Amino acid sequence: MIFPAAKKTLWQLLGPSVVFVALSLNGGEMLLWPDLVGRYSLTILWAVPIILFLQFMVNLEIERYSVVTGKNTLSAMIAQNTWLSPLFIFGIIISLAWPAWISVSGNILAYTLGLPQFGAWFAIALLLLQILIWQSRKSYQILENIARVGLVTILVIGIFVIIRLAPELQNIKLNWNTLWPASSDKITFLSALAFGGVAGVLNLVQSDWVTKKGYGVNVKTKIQNEEFKMKNGDSLNPQNIVWNKESIENFKTWWGLIWKEHFILFYFGNLFGILLIGIVSAILLPGSGRTGFGILTFEVDKLNQLFNGVGYAWALGIFILFFMAQMTILDATGRLLRNSGNKFISRIKSERLSQNSAVLGIIILIFTAVIPGFNQPAGLLQISATSSALIMALYPPLLLRLNSTLPQVTKPKLYNIISVWACVVFYSAMFVWAFV
Repeated sequence: MIFPAAKKTLWQLLGPSVVFVALSLNGGEMLLWPDLVGRYSLTILWAVPIILFLQFMVNLEIERYSVVTGKNTLSAMIAQNTWLSPLFIFGIIISLAWPAWISVSGNILAYTLGLPQFGAWFAIALLLLQILIWQSRKSYQILENIARVGLVTILVIGIFVIIRLAPELQNIKLNWNTLWPASSDKITFLSALAFGGVAGVLNLVQSDWVTKKGYGVNVKTKIQNEEFKMKNGDSLNPQNIVWNKESIENFKTWWGLIWKEHFILFYFGNLFGILLIGIVSAILLPGSGRTGFGILTFEVDKLNQLFNGVGYAWALGIFILFFMAQMTILDATGRLLRNSGNKFISRIKSERLSQNSAVLGIIILIFTAVIPGFNQPAGLLQISATSSALIMALYPPLLLRLNSTLPQVTKPKLYNIISVWACVVFYSAMFVWAFV
């Protein structure tokens, strides 16, 4: 039996990376990098093209295993290294379960409506709405459709704001003496490196999403499987693939499409988004002294002062961005927990795990709404970011080891291997630097 041919165009394959961009554009892009840009200028963004490329190469290796074998990459890695299971469960809970991004959506919505005291309740309502997504068996398709519409809307808003700010572009100052942050901002910089794009355990959800989309051997429908059976005399079984000339050509075609899909959307999508947000921050934030959520409210107010109503458009973009981030994070939480190697958790459907994570978020948000002084500690977000950076330095070698078991013609090439090891070295060095 041969490796299935790619009957889809690049446009038809767009999907997993759309959802991944919706996942990646969140706190790092809207809170951490703007904070750094406001104090150090746009030159502090020098690391962004590097981290996005390194993450891109790791993401490809995550996809490679599922595309060739039809199996989940996280589950396969844990099967080879059982000690990873508790580490990843810890990383998933710390990195994903705390409802940080939906609280931003709720707070920006409440602030824009003039009801800032009800931010937590708005966030609770949004989480209740998101729980409905996983009532459907087509939850992934729902996420993909929302992400497509949301990202286009954000793109239109971003370009509109930049056009209105065009006269201010000449006032942007670049400080080439601030390529590195002060010692007091090392952790913030490391957190931005982790939350810029997607680093850590979150990357591994790509395995599930490309499977859902039907990449490679992941035949999407029964009809497609029957067509394959009629041509080859058997149902599609990756273990029975004969790697003849036709199979090799089919794989190369698939891999070329997958590479383009992820590079265009993940790499350029994130790079464009971070640069656009960085330019807005370089215009509005210098000298403001704002940090955290105060950055967003300051930008909204400043834009409204400069151009009537533009701040509200920016607030809408922020709302959509963080809403999508929480939505995709919850989906990733369920999928990753189910494949984390824990026998008890693996019995639960990923949709239920996502919903349970949302319920946990609602409980936490209720505490923030009814208990004075109780809030989501910024320290936990720093722990989340730094742990993600550390995880990014730990598992890529294990991923390469896993992919070395693939058929020879589908194994990663030398430049893939070098790039993945460069990711390990980079995040390891930055983690050590931040804590020295």
